[in-house]
Amino acid sequence: MHPYLKKRPRTDRTIARYESSLIQDRGNNIVLKKIAKDPEWFLELLEDAKDKIPESKYRKMKKSAEKLLKEKTAEE
Repeated sequence: MHPYLKKRPRTDRTIARYESSLIQDRGNNIVLKKIAKDPEWFLELLEDAKDKIPESKYRKMKKSAEKLLKEKTAEE
């Protein structure tokens, strides 16, 4: 735990984590679950956004999604 958070009461620590984006919100959680369940969906979104994100990030996300898709296909 971050030293700053240790000094604060539990409720304050939760609020501090939320404010510093250490707790994902419900919307992000839904999208992450959707990606895990359907990596092909994410690959389609990624392809649509290809021109809007840096090439290095695109390649990294594509590689991760393709790996997840391969693992998911192997399970079936």
